This record gives sequence, structure tokens and C-alpha cells, in this order.
Amino acid sequence: MSSIPIVFAIDNNVVMQCGVTITSLLMNAEADTFYDIYILCNQSQLMDENKKVLQLAFVGEKGCKLLL
Repeated sequence: MSSIPIVFAIDNNVVMQCGVTITSLLMNAEADTFYDIYILCNQSQLMDENKKVLQLAFVGEKGCKLLL
């Protein structure tokens, strides 16, 4: 199984777009590929609600590990 690191740099304005991009990536991923997804953000400025949205959206997803 290959592992591919993916990095996003976001703020509160692009949380939804980031989620859509990750969803599309996983929907079109090869079965033998694993994604380490890193999200770079200013922790003090990213709203807690937005952090939860991203974390909960990919809980239990087998094809990736999301690090926020």
C-alpha cells in the first residue's frame, strides 16, 4: 500500500471547499492508496465549529488520516 502526504493551508473562509476537495479525493482514490492529510491553519483563529466539521467529516474513513 502506498502512502501519499497531502497538505492544505486554510482559514475560516475555505473550510467547506477543503472538505469538498478531500471528499472528492477519497471518492476517486485507488483502493491500495492511503492519504496522510495535513491541514495547516492558525489554531487560535480557526473557529472551533470549523475544526469539528473537518474532524467529524472524516472519522472512520479508512483511506486517510486527517491531522489538523
